[in-house]
Amino acid sequence: MNPATDVGKKDLPTNIRSRFMEIDVPSPDADRETLLSIIEKYIGHCTIGDKGAIMDVADFYTAIKSLSGQRKIADGENRRPHYSMRTLARSLMWASDATNSFGLRRALWESCLMGFTMTLDSPSAEVLTALARRHILANVKNPGSLLTRQPVPPGNPDNFVKFGPFYLARGPLPSDPAEEYIITPSVEKKLVDLARIIIGRRFPVLIEGPTSTGKTSSIEYLAKRTGHRFVRINNHEHTDIQEYLGTYVSDPTTGKLVFQDGLLVRALRRGDWIVLDELNLAPTDVLEALNRLLDDNRELVIPETQEVVRPHPSFLLFATQNPPGLYGGRKVLSRAFRNRFLEVYFDDLPQGELETILCQRCRIAPSYAQKIVRVFRELTKRRQSTRVFESKHGFATLRDLFRWAGRDAVGYQQLAENGYMLLAERARRAEDKAVVKEVIETEMSVRIDEDKLYGQQLGGAEFSAFLGPDLPTTQIIWTGSIRRLYLLVLKALQANEPVLLVGETGCGKTSVCQMYADAKSRALYSVNCHQNTETADLIGALRPVRNRAALEAEATQEALKILGDLGVSDVPSDTQGIQKAIFSAQKSSTLAPTSAQMLQDALSKFRRLYAMFEWHDGPLIQAMMSGGVFLLDEISLADDSVLERLNSVLEPSRTMVLAERGGESADIASVTGADGFQIVATMNPGGDYGKKELSPAMRNRFTEIWVPSVDQRQDLETIANGSWNHAELRPFTQPLLDFVEWLAVQASDRSLIALRDILVRYFTVLH
Repeated sequence: MNPATDVGKKDLPTNIRSRFMEIDVPSPDADRETLLSIIEKYIGHCTIGDKGAIMDVADFYTAIKSLSGQRKIADGENRRPHYSMRTLARSLMWASDATNSFGLRRALWESCLMGFTMTLDSPSAEVLTALARRHILANVKNPGSLLTRQPVPPGNPDNFVKFGPFYLARGPLPSDPAEEYIITPSVEKKLVDLARIIIGRRFPVLIEGPTSTGKTSSIEYLAKRTGHRFVRINNHEHTDIQEYLGTYVSDPTTGKLVFQDGLLVRALRRGDWIVLDELNLAPTDVLEALNRLLDDNRELVIPETQEVVRPHPSFLLFATQNPPGLYGGRKVLSRAFRNRFLEVYFDDLPQGELETILCQRCRIAPSYAQKIVRVFRELTKRRQSTRVFESKHGFATLRDLFRWAGRDAVGYQQLAENGYMLLAERARRAEDKAVVKEVIETEMSVRIDEDKLYGQQLGGAEFSAFLGPDLPTTQIIWTGSIRRLYLLVLKALQANEPVLLVGETGCGKTSVCQMYADAKSRALYSVNCHQNTETADLIGALRPVRNRAALEAEATQEALKILGDLGVSDVPSDTQGIQKAIFSAQKSSTLAPTSAQMLQDALSKFRRLYAMFEWHDGPLIQAMMSGGVFLLDEISLADDSVLERLNSVLEPSRTMVLAERGGESADIASVTGADGFQIVATMNPGGDYGKKELSPAMRNRFTEIWVPSVDQRQDLETIANGSWNHAELRPFTQPLLDFVEWLAVQASDRSLIALRDILVRYFTVLH
């Protein structure tokens, strides 16, 4: 056991501990002679002509441990880095394998960078790099020449892809250039750091960093370039080990329970690159089950089948996570568990590279990108302490800049209006909104007129012509607030952005979603979230097969029709006889491919009758497959573990991996949103009973829109006049609103003037 000085580690009870003979095991690096003998064991065969390398490595490691113990170096999150003999051993293993390609001193240099510096912040990394030069390169005559020397390929160059000085072996899939991935100097450094680890082909990698810093996308890019299958598992607080290892499911063909490998086991067998996303959201028992795979023996035991799975030579395991603390639900992993990984820290992109990325990825003019980045820099300086802008990015994040650049704009005026709608309209305070407007107008030398932007100056017929084909067919009372909200939602969904509407109850959030679906003639799939909402409520689940008699009658009727069209006569009426007739018809040499497929489908329906369970798609999967609009109402009430499952759907790829679905291969179990699929979420602001704010990592994936309450006198009059059943009652509008305002003042409660209360309490009485 580990001592009770680490996260999640505790002492045994005294009555249990006293039954053991306890032995304290000190770290081997505490003794100098032991340390030297361990280093010699790993690289002794490589140091025949350079015995001083063993002493240099020992001095380097001792100096690092001293700096870490004195807290003179820190990792990317300003914590004391943890180095152990496992860190040193893995570095020496890497150096031993790479000596033939790089030479001993260069291999030791690269291995020290890999094992000790990639988790540190920039100042600490510079300190350790200087330390490595002092010890590892101490006896090298020309260090500069050694570090720039290019190694020879380990084999046929056509079988490798070069990143920096490292050659990555190609996989079984065709290489994808992934031209949409933009490589800047800092991005290239991250890729080279990952390539340095990957050529070892044995070490798990943990990448930590803020949201939208390219943790997952960098791995996906390397996998595409090298032709390896990329698999991703989104962890959450209720992640079960069965999602990794597999479980018993109902075979849709035979109806029997069969064991189906989980995503991790499939990746192990096939040699895929797998990413365990949001690792520090997963339960501790799930993480501890991976210990054996993360160790150097690299084995995984499946408890249900007692099978020991050893990874394919091409298999690689990556994990990503946001730092604990600011990001909701993220916990601190124990040092013992983290030490099983090679850790890498990804910091934010330098702002100087944003212009290049925006120009190339979003294909906009350099002048547009320059303006956007200047606004981003100025807003970062002016960030204020509100819940909306609580992240260190201030008013905007990198994802916001991509959304801004991705919206079509002709001229600085339209570009500024797009930025205003994206950044300012999420602000919940008028002061924050004014800051964003001022910065955009100043940096882009334009003036933003909100009345003109949202068509407030247009009459009914003019506004209908302004919307054009996006005009809802239902009867709508176009108040100023509903015009603004509908146009903001319309603009975001036209750019395929997931939308989050935040506002008090009764302000029209859900109604606008229905209006959009009606205008686009699409189905609206809605889920009302609550504290007990489960993932199965969104994506679906296995359910018992019901109405077998109806299913049997349908399958029989369809099979008889197909056999009749093929000229098969004298078919028995029982199920077994019909299946035998289908088998006989399939053996015909003159059977057309279309007919053969129809017979196979009919046979599958008969086999379905013997299944105990079948998969039923949830509303999210139905919306993705049909291209509908999915509404997640009151999203903040759902548990974080449920929402984290939506991460991959909220990204531009818009995919969902259904590991729970039985009888499917890993490729088929991945669902991609069809054309027209949109996702919208609504929530009340935090502070009310049961209401909470979403974590910054989740909110960052949405285009957030603040929906203020409908409390303007002009809007209330418009709605009231349009809500009377009889025109002769309209003169009562003014006295009614006067009474409501008087009552709110007397009761010192502005909630009495809420639109829903006015319509329900007072109009019901008067009608």
